[in-house]
Amino acid sequence: MDATMLACIAFSCPNLQSMEIFTSGTSVNRITGDELSRLISEKRSLTSLKMEESCNLGGLIFSSTSLSTLWLSDLHSLSKMVFNCPHLKEVYLDFSRQENDRTDLTTIVNGLGISCPKLQNILIASVRLSHAVVLALTASNLRGL
Repeated sequence: MDATMLACIAFSCPNLQSMEIFTSGTSVNRITGDELSRLISEKRSLTSLKMEESCNLGGLIFSSTSLSTLWLSDLHSLSKMVFNCPHLKEVYLDFSRQENDRTDLTTIVNGLGISCPKLQNILIASVRLSHAVVLALTASNLRGL
């Protein structure tokens, strides 16, 4: 999967509501964070996105008034992850099991708390999950959790 294929799907499916991107065998997901962010912001009817092999994303800026479910797996060393998704109810972030992952989970959790007030379910899987991240989550006033 790459940017061209993602753009073709976006163009061909103007009312796309749900998208799942899975890899098999030797296939590789080459979608970048900018491309995924663009899809989410442009597809106003997209309510659910699930993607595995998310290791090439780099940074993400998600802005959507329709997205309610987001699942990303195999995340690694995100430079940024910004959310502006007021209707997001469920988020699943599964980070790779690499010790050298430099993702700032505390900042991500703070961002979820600030801009995703309807969040009800959150799962973060990471070897870097710490007490500080949990404290940030509890301090973020997510009433629905």
